[in-house]
Amino acid sequence: MLDEITVKFLSPGCKLLESKAFSVELMAIDGECEIFPMHANAFFQLGTGRLVLKQGTTSHKYTVHGGVAKFTDNELLVLSEKIVPEIKN
Repeated sequence: MLDEITVKFLSPGCKLLESKAFSVELMAIDGECEIFPMHANAFFQLGTGRLVLKQGTTSHKYTVHGGVAKFTDNELLVLSEKIVPEIKN
């Protein structure tokens, strides 16, 4: 669907996650960005910070430790050495 983003998390040697989201917040080295469907193609160098997948009223939060992200054709590809899901308390 065009109103969703396909999100893929990759780490050296394996795919960590493939999911759909209505929007994605990420922390680039030059600031925070929120990506929506049909966003212009973009490339981000990631710092250490939170990445949030928003799926309707639900959000899934991760901590990303550096890496890069590329957004093209409603697909966000995140390449990082370390992506850690945040534990809900």
